[in-house]
Amino acid sequence: VFAHPTVEGLATVIREGTDSPYEAIKPAEKQETYPVSSAQKRIYVLQQLEDGGTGYNMPAVLELEGKLNPERMDRAFKELIKRHESLRTSFEQDAGGDPVQRIHDEAPFTLQTTVLGARTEQEATAAFIKP
Repeated sequence: VFAHPTVEGLATVIREGTDSPYEAIKPAEKQETYPVSSAQKRIYVLQQLEDGGTGYNMPAVLELEGKLNPERMDRAFKELIKRHESLRTSFEQDAGGDPVQRIHDEAPFTLQTTVLGARTEQEATAAFIKP
């Protein structure tokens, strides 16, 4: 992608069909829970010590121009969640007290909207951020 950053360049590479020297990562077999990496374990433990703080939240505000169709945006987010397991993954402790990750078949999602009223954008954003 970085060596051929245009669609035309990528298409040429694909057409040439050169073999990759790297082995593909095979999907894991379906399980009830999966082990966590050492980095995930560290973040999980720190999050538990913070008692649900927002230290690892990465909020962002985007300004959209034009008319927004909330139903289409809601549908788009739901499709993304359905497609990507990482958006349907939760972390919990197993019977031994060790953190594990669970990939859910579905994850509930509802697009939330709010009217600013007398609040500024910064005030509304700050009120939205929660553990």
